[in-house]
Amino acid sequence: MARPPIPFRNLTQLLAPAAGRLVFDLPDAAQAAVDAAYRARLAALGQWSFWTKGAADYRPVQGLRAPQRRAVAFVQAYLAARQISAANAQRESALIKMPTGTGKTGIIAAIACAQPGPFKTLVLTPRKALVRQMARDLSTKFWRNLGAAYTADGLQEGLGQHELDEIAKRQKGRGSPIRILSADQYATIWEERERDQQIWVGTFNALHRLLQIEPPAHRDLYGREVKAAAASLANLEPDDIGDPTEEFRALIRSADLVIVDEGHHEPAYSWAQAVRSLGKPTVVLSATPYRNDYKYFELSGRFVFNLSWAEAVDQELIREVVVQPPSAAGTVKLGPNGRYGAAQFVYELAPDLANLPPGKKAIVHAGSLADLKAIQRAFFERTGERTVLIHDRIRGKEKEEPGDLKGLALAELQPLRFAEVHHATGDIRAQAARVWLHQYKLLEGIDDPSFIEIWLYDGFGSARQLIQQIGRAIRRPDVTDAAGATAIVRGSSQRLKTIDGAPTVAELTQRRWDAYLEFERYAAERPEIAFTAETQLLPLLKRSSPAVQYLAGEFRGAHWLEQIPSMEAFVLPQRGIFTRLVNADPNDAAPISDDFMDAVAKSAAEAMQLEDRFDIAPVQPTGLGAPFNDVRMVRYLVWRNSPLLRAHQIPEWRLGVLIMVRAGAYVVMLDTEGNCLDHNRLGLVAPEVTELRRLFAKAAADQPNRVRIVETTARGLDLSELGLRSISVRRHALDAGYFDLAEASQTPTSVVGYTPNGQGVARRRLSFSQSSVADAANQLVSVHDYAVWAQRLARVMTDAQVIPHHYFNRFAKEVSPLDVDAAAPRSILLDVRDLVPEPGSPGDVGWNRSALNAMLEADTCLEVMDDHDKGANTHRYSFTFNGHQIGITYNFRKTIPAYGKYILSSETLNKELTKKDEAIDEVEGGDDEAAGENEIDTFGQKIVPSITRMINGEQAFQIITSQSGTIYSHGHFYRPDLAVDLLSLLEGDPTMVPVISEKGDTRLTDAKEWGVKTLFGLVDTWKNAQGLAVGTIGADIAACDTLICDDSTSETADFYGIDTKGRRVFVVHAKADNVANPTASARKLQEVARQALTSLALTGSARQSFPRPDTWNQDWSVELKAAGNTILTRPRLWKDLGGNIDAAHQRLCDALSNSLFTTEIVVLSSGLLGQGAALKAFQNRSLSDLQFLYYLATVRSVFDRAGVRFRLVCNP
Repeated sequence: MARPPIPFRNLTQLLAPAAGRLVFDLPDAAQAAVDAAYRARLAALGQWSFWTKGAADYRPVQGLRAPQRRAVAFVQAYLAARQISAANAQRESALIKMPTGTGKTGIIAAIACAQPGPFKTLVLTPRKALVRQMARDLSTKFWRNLGAAYTADGLQEGLGQHELDEIAKRQKGRGSPIRILSADQYATIWEERERDQQIWVGTFNALHRLLQIEPPAHRDLYGREVKAAAASLANLEPDDIGDPTEEFRALIRSADLVIVDEGHHEPAYSWAQAVRSLGKPTVVLSATPYRNDYKYFELSGRFVFNLSWAEAVDQELIREVVVQPPSAAGTVKLGPNGRYGAAQFVYELAPDLANLPPGKKAIVHAGSLADLKAIQRAFFERTGERTVLIHDRIRGKEKEEPGDLKGLALAELQPLRFAEVHHATGDIRAQAARVWLHQYKLLEGIDDPSFIEIWLYDGFGSARQLIQQIGRAIRRPDVTDAAGATAIVRGSSQRLKTIDGAPTVAELTQRRWDAYLEFERYAAERPEIAFTAETQLLPLLKRSSPAVQYLAGEFRGAHWLEQIPSMEAFVLPQRGIFTRLVNADPNDAAPISDDFMDAVAKSAAEAMQLEDRFDIAPVQPTGLGAPFNDVRMVRYLVWRNSPLLRAHQIPEWRLGVLIMVRAGAYVVMLDTEGNCLDHNRLGLVAPEVTELRRLFAKAAADQPNRVRIVETTARGLDLSELGLRSISVRRHALDAGYFDLAEASQTPTSVVGYTPNGQGVARRRLSFSQSSVADAANQLVSVHDYAVWAQRLARVMTDAQVIPHHYFNRFAKEVSPLDVDAAAPRSILLDVRDLVPEPGSPGDVGWNRSALNAMLEADTCLEVMDDHDKGANTHRYSFTFNGHQIGITYNFRKTIPAYGKYILSSETLNKELTKKDEAIDEVEGGDDEAAGENEIDTFGQKIVPSITRMINGEQAFQIITSQSGTIYSHGHFYRPDLAVDLLSLLEGDPTMVPVISEKGDTRLTDAKEWGVKTLFGLVDTWKNAQGLAVGTIGADIAACDTLICDDSTSETADFYGIDTKGRRVFVVHAKADNVANPTASARKLQEVARQALTSLALTGSARQSFPRPDTWNQDWSVELKAAGNTILTRPRLWKDLGGNIDAAHQRLCDALSNSLFTTEIVVLSSGLLGQGAALKAFQNRSLSDLQFLYYLATVRSVFDRAGVRFRLVCNP
């Protein structure tokens, strides 16, 4: 009997219009060779009867459906193209796009099980639950209808029912010839390595771990390390004396074909890392391909098979889908405060439940376990319906003793709660239930065609998830079943307040479904464009861009026409992040090698793949030698959709650059679109704070100060509830005054100021939290000048002779990391406010906003408990935050410099703060193999949001350590302490020593000594003196052109002085005691400062008007009682430019209100305080000494915050 003709036996037949649409783009020169290779492959495939059985029908009773058959032939053509070098497809992957339920498993089975000759196929899926299901489908389930089975001897056809049953029985458990990438099957895979036909199925995580692929150096992956490969690999017997683990990896890498069954999942970059590391032909099956599919899996759109939604529905492969609201949506009444809850949801859907056809079921999705339980109870209480609830947390006590169920509900509903889908499908009571509730469990892994309706309490985070959920209700195995011809999707009337325009779940569902159908129509009508536009848009723009264009006053060539740009093309701002090599030899002036720089640049380019960055390319140096041999540079384009569009798209492209400069012991990096790198994974750490502070340097002894600090943001180290968390302040010269009493217990996070830079002055910003430096400039600089700038700053940072500006001395002192005992935490304060995204921002996706707000409100210091096991020599601690236990570990290394970091961990906190309260970490294989964190993000981000990962990455917390006085804050250890600069307020003046009286009215026995032994007499002497030392109070009084004596029984000051030329105004108070060796006491300081503080009413930033006192109408006089009652008289104007007292008063008022004048309040004190005594108090730190010092700091802060300079002239 003649064999039937082989369908699609050559490329001409394959490319002719048939089921589905093809894109198969080959160079003309490769057509013949690819056709010949394809014919050979189809001839071998044609030897199997399943290939020709039913080939004349679109949907045969037995055999492959027409789209399946064409997709299989398409893969054979793709493999043929990969064989032919002229096809230029060596790094190309192929895409098969088909709706869920149209037979992708059959395609995989036909490809993997019927390959000619020796062939190894690796099938990868996102989830462990799908792995074993795929293995069953490939070995027996799919083939059974064709009278065939895949066994250890390969594909066997023409089998009877009895034989099929026997094979199925033998293959139960581990008897299947399909091997799973798990620890318990590695030995079997190794033993079968010589078999001609091998099929391996596993998850991306399993492959990633097996191959020990390092995660990208992206900051979102902070803390992720490669987990050790399964211990069972070490027990394999190698073919020679080699490493058995490496030989096993080589076996897996020898796969001839990789099939990626992606479904609707957002692809994670780690998937592509694992697949691309194999470098083998790859076929990606996806129901909804996304641009990252093309980017990650090297899909250019040249090789695509597309089965449209419309064709699948028209050919009755799947059900038609109708989106409509619940039948009772128009009459639902909201609860208190307009709340929509489980009761409203059940009310809306009660008519639809009643109308559900016999034998048909509905799937309900809600966003949390709490909502699911409430819905299950509401269905039972209001309709009597017993519903199935599946959620990962239905385990242990949650399963056995559910606290929300009582009485009859407990008896009826508790048995219908399950942790896994297969537990429910195997339960008789669950099989009878018509409504199944879940959060994410029923998005995949269940192929029951009795599910015909989808009811959505909550919306999904992405349209892909919605399509994936609908896919559970569209399977149509029986076209004669009228009740199963249509799938209905019903969204609730609940409003999504966080979504633009606040649509209801029903409205959002309708919008997304309409957009999906539009995508399907576009892909069906223009596949040659739809699947290439994702990858070819940028090349098209490049080709269409004018080669030369007149822009901004210049004729400019098109940059992106240059495939290998040089550094000469770029200009950059002078800013960058400074990092140091971990464990670098401090005696090595050039510890960073060329190889290290090359490796960092390569790792950085790879990490960029996790961002919306495209056309990533290295930039070639403009020339040889310095500084270009120290520069590595990567250019890329950033893509985003316009934020001004709600439901449409228009791509916005922006050029970005990452530059890395080797600068002595540092690597200086600038990413113009924001740093995305995990420096720790690159082997880099932040420099010491002292090194950065040198960029605002103290002037040499013989040089004037040219540094002016104008802005500071500081973080408080007081962890109490009343403690200052942070403060920001800006003024003309912060280094000339003090802005806060608590500066000694603060640490600056950023400082802005003016500092010498080359031949000029730069406005420089230092960010100590980011280890970044930015110098403002009028224009951008070349790459050459940028490198020179970075290396010049690096030389300053490493110069031990350069002393940081004295301004930094006032803050808490940084100390070296503590050892494990001293670093034991006692209290902790989380500082996460700057980590979490703003509500409604692009980053506000995947978070449980209410739980996040509750965490932000819990801003309080917490006690840390000691959990470490002394016997095991472990150091573990924990604290309770908002009901969650959070673990703390401390990592310490005696490196140079020393390294000490705390790491926080909490599974429950991470789950509560994300909208995914359902665990998605799954175990791969045996006890010694676990997948680790699953990288599927159902909300479309690069990675599942994790607050502990973010906290650890930024070290966003403060810890009181066991070492007294030492606090850990954001990655550094500090010791709060007063700075000796505090004593600069005291001006020790020798002229104060002989003074015994304020005015001479007491204690002065000789009138001739009035000018030396009284404070008023000194002022009288100074007012016209010449040659006094600059900076002394005497010289300042002498510089005044106006000097008014205000002394009276109701004076506001003793003297007012105006230095018009120097733009200074002085408010002088005098206080004296006859003490030869004054001490430093808080009581005496209070006595001295009290009058000065009252002057703030007239001089502070909130100054009041100053009417002329009536006492100014009379002369000033004093009676020297101990000197024979001598009377000295002076006019009120001790010194004047000319005019009368009224004119002087007006000049004084003008000066006090003029912002161009500096106001100084001066206290002349003799016999009350001594500068030397104050220094001893600072050194000794007794209780009384500390009282004096902190009162002095208080006085200083009060005046500085008022914008007034305070000077206390005292005994030396």
